[in-house]
Amino acid sequence: MTDDLDLSHVRARAVEDIRSQYPPLLTTAQVGEMMQCTVGEVRDQVHRGELPAVRWGQQFRFFRDEVLAVLLKRTLGPSNEHAPAGRKT
Repeated sequence: MTDDLDLSHVRARAVEDIRSQYPPLLTTAQVGEMMQCTVGEVRDQVHRGELPAVRWGQQFRFFRDEVLAVLLKRTLGPSNEHAPAGRKT
């Protein structure tokens, strides 16, 4: 039970760190930086419906807290034992 609490604390701290480092509305490049992936991978996730985005002219914008919610849902561990379908581990 202590491990679950420790992981919860670590996740909460990571979320607060991201909230302090990034503005509420993000560019594709900022999301890629946050998720540690390429801009192309971010766009692919949008097109597959895995990552919510707002069309901004010919570009995408992302609400920081929605991106965080997606990341937390994908987190593996005691609270989430299985990765979503299609996710490579």
